[in-house]
Amino acid sequence: MGLCASVVVTEPNPNQIDSSHFEYGKVVGKGGFGKVHAAMRVLNLADVVAIKRIEKRRVLEAGVLDSIWTERNVMSRVRSPFLLNLLHAFQSEHELFLVMPLLRGGDLNHYLEVHGPMPDSLARIYCAEIVLALEDLHSLGIAYRDLKPHNLLLNENGHLALSDFGLCVELKPEMDFSTTGSAGTPGFMAPEVMFGRRYSVECDYFSLGVTMHALLTGSQQLFGPTGNDFSSRLHWGCMSPEAIDLVSGLLSIEPSKRLGCRLQDHLVPCSDSPSEPASDIIQPPDVHITMQESELKAEPVPIVGVATTGETWQPKCHADLASGWAIIKRHPFFQGVDWEKLARQEVDSPYKPSLKVNEVHCSNRASL
Repeated sequence: MGLCASVVVTEPNPNQIDSSHFEYGKVVGKGGFGKVHAAMRVLNLADVVAIKRIEKRRVLEAGVLDSIWTERNVMSRVRSPFLLNLLHAFQSEHELFLVMPLLRGGDLNHYLEVHGPMPDSLARIYCAEIVLALEDLHSLGIAYRDLKPHNLLLNENGHLALSDFGLCVELKPEMDFSTTGSAGTPGFMAPEVMFGRRYSVECDYFSLGVTMHALLTGSQQLFGPTGNDFSSRLHWGCMSPEAIDLVSGLLSIEPSKRLGCRLQDHLVPCSDSPSEPASDIIQPPDVHITMQESELKAEPVPIVGVATTGETWQPKCHADLASGWAIIKRHPFFQGVDWEKLARQEVDSPYKPSLKVNEVHCSNRASL
């Protein structure tokens, strides 16, 4: 078995994927309901995957079965190379198993801890890949709601993939493609999410602004603790004018004024030509933003879609939810990005990570 010193207790059934198909190795991640193992397929030891093992008892006790089901369903639907996809799902008496590609390069939070702020050249590639990932999710009618460096994993070539889809929500037409409920990570959530307002995919634009600021400055705590008062100090000093313009546009407190979510953003035809900088929303260095619940409209109007009634956009289908990303792609910060080549992962990443898992040391499956 090569590196493995395992005892195979059953032969894999080729007609049914289960634990007998894998040799489990070292733990590469831990969560509140289980662990993620590196593993090798018994019938092909060169094929290394990641397997999330979730304890049913903990899931039922915490009442989060819906979240696990959401993650499984989203991962089975996505096709973008920048979204972690599901290879297999199965269960035993006590555990649920999600099999996915193993990304060995760590996450972007680890990058920031080791290397500090990113240069524009690297942040541009990663932010563009995030845009493509969110665009794909939104086209499926899904809001991500938990964008942060911790959830951005790197493969061996330095390209990223979004992971952890348990907080995703499907936006349904009977609910006007919107939802309610606080979900996400404090410090990265949009204000309308934190304050319990109705919202749609615009929450992910805000979280992209926070994440982009973190990548360019190394500051992970943009906003303070939860409550009715939120404040932040944006660090513009190390950022280019183009980056400042994009980040400040994404961080608009009012969703309908957020870059990519404004009425006029959906009237601009798709084009490869760069857009004019949104200079009217650039904020001066060291601006201090205070987010008050009262600053939000009681019921933010829908801001995405292909048909208008006055100043309100109404989406007609899931694909319309992704229409705002066209204006983001045309922003000067992304000048020079070949979006079609990037979508095919034909653009080299300036960063090649040191692999986090170089070997898979397998455990005795008899103990599983």
